[in-house]
Amino acid sequence: MSSPRMSLARSAASLQATAVVPSRTLACHLSLFHSVSPERHGVVWNQDRPQDSGAPALVDLAHAADLRSAAVFNWGPLRQIGGPESWQASLFRETLL
Repeated sequence: MSSPRMSLARSAASLQATAVVPSRTLACHLSLFHSVSPERHGVVWNQDRPQDSGAPALVDLAHAADLRSAAVFNWGPLRQIGGPESWQASLFRETLL
């Protein structure tokens, strides 16, 4: 059974975390999934313009370790957070309703 106390014991936190600049959705998500700054991954926009970040994404590393990843999203540019071959399953829909 899960409890808030058990969840807290398994969680992680950092007092050194910083925001990504520019604070655009896609730049922030790519920084989270690739563990590099926008200066490194080069994405400072919110349009669907695929670009190689030069750093593997979290889902790419999971795939390389024979782990499975799946995603459901309704904003096209988020497809850039990992290589298409790395997802076990992904679903993109204009609306999720």
